[in-house]
Amino acid sequence: ALAIELQFDEAHSFSEGLASVATEGRRGYIDGTGDWIIELPVGTLSRAESSAFSEGLATVWRGELAGYMDTNGKMAIEPQFYGATRFCEGLAAVRLEPGGPWGYIDRDGVLLIQPQYYGVEPFRDGLARVHLADQPDTFAYIDKTGKVIWQGE
Repeated sequence: ALAIELQFDEAHSFSEGLASVATEGRRGYIDGTGDWIIELPVGTLSRAESSAFSEGLATVWRGELAGYMDTNGKMAIEPQFYGATRFCEGLAAVRLEPGGPWGYIDRDGVLLIQPQYYGVEPFRDGLARVHLADQPDTFAYIDKTGKVIWQGE
């Protein structure tokens, strides 16, 4: 037997008890019983690659700009980024301009690490793997202050 009846045109994995779904004319998040918990306003999208909740926030898009919504459907960080990743260890990578370098914000939207990387990964165990802007073929590991801890050749 199905836990949730087949009723969605698009559905993604559950994360923190919610799953991003879409039907014709509706987009938002459901709980494990299939009940709509958050309905996104018209013009706001959750994208498959970043729509899962992580640390209580999900990336949502209004047009070309991304922001973060909490599990109650409230915008925690207004859309203002041209790229945005999920939060890990309290930080998320963002782009301030189209195609520009990546930096990192905290859960309040404060830019803690200035945009300077052309490839980023989430923080794990206090470190994130990044590609340095001035050496795009070289990667490094940075700490949560942006200090390079180790750099490859």
